[in-house]
Amino acid sequence: DCGSDLQEFSSHAVAVDGLCDVLEVGTALITPEDRGFLTSQILLGCPYLAHLQDKAKALGLGDGAVVHEDRQKDVVTGNVAKAAMVFARVARLLGPQHAEQSVEYLSRARRAFAWIEEHGPLVNAEEHVFFPHVHGAPAGSVPPEDQWMTRDLVMMARASVELYRAGRTEYKTK
Repeated sequence: DCGSDLQEFSSHAVAVDGLCDVLEVGTALITPEDRGFLTSQILLGCPYLAHLQDKAKALGLGDGAVVHEDRQKDVVTGNVAKAAMVFARVARLLGPQHAEQSVEYLSRARRAFAWIEEHGPLVNAEEHVFFPHVHGAPAGSVPPEDQWMTRDLVMMARASVELYRAGRTEYKTK
């Protein structure tokens, strides 16, 4: 749904992360012009992610959280973990060529990481939001309180790696 009327944080974050993959892994295969184009697309996608983080703060949801999409006020564990990861990765890849944005996105990554460490995991006990059938659970089931989903823990580990690679050595042990 990235680019559609339903513009969720998660789809934008994955799209930006994919562009980062091409930029980082495909360096031997892409031209300097392609590199410039990829960078411009990353810089085009990140302001929406930043907007959703700013909106969460403006809604009183905390500094570092992100709302799921612009028309909502829902905060999802995985989205905040993705925010920490993708902002850190973008900050690292932009480096000195885009120093101002790099500093901003590293700060956003650190705030997202701190927020999810303090407030996570977020578990919505409403059946229509939890979707028990997706988890193979009977109708009416709710997840255990304070249980992290493996996918969110993996994303937090990935965020830690990206923050460490961006020069923040204190994330090595996380």
